[in-house]
Amino acid sequence: MPIDTEGDALPSRVGLQLFDADGTPESDMQTSTGLHGEAFSGSVMLTGCDEGTAIMRQDGDALSLGLLPYPDDFPENTTDTLQGGSAMRIFVGDYGDNDLVVIDPETGPYFNRVEFPFRHVDVVLGPAKPQYAYALTEDGTLHRLDILSLERATGI
Repeated sequence: MPIDTEGDALPSRVGLQLFDADGTPESDMQTSTGLHGEAFSGSVMLTGCDEGTAIMRQDGDALSLGLLPYPDDFPENTTDTLQGGSAMRIFVGDYGDNDLVVIDPETGPYFNRVEFPFRHVDVVLGPAKPQYAYALTEDGTLHRLDILSLERATGI
């Protein structure tokens, strides 16, 4: 399906679609406008988009696409950066400048938003204790987020 562009402009990012090795489509286009950031956790890939997070799953040899939409009660924003857990199938991503989201792609509600008082500079998942994510905020505070209970601690 050709996408019209003007001049040398790149086509807009409109979604994901699966193709076989010969280039034949194997799925419908999963609308996911403005794709940005992706992460893997086990056999699941998430990528942020305007509508939520697009999801691709592998089950044996089969791949499938879907969408985890942002909850209706979330403020208007998007997830741009994601990290996937290695010890458990869970994702942590930003949600705007200040907030983080913990995303469980298997169990709804898929998104849990955690508010932070300042903009986060960096976020990492704990390599030794996988239930923790660590966020450094602009005020210089290191926060530890328990991604299972959603409790946030400082002064660690």
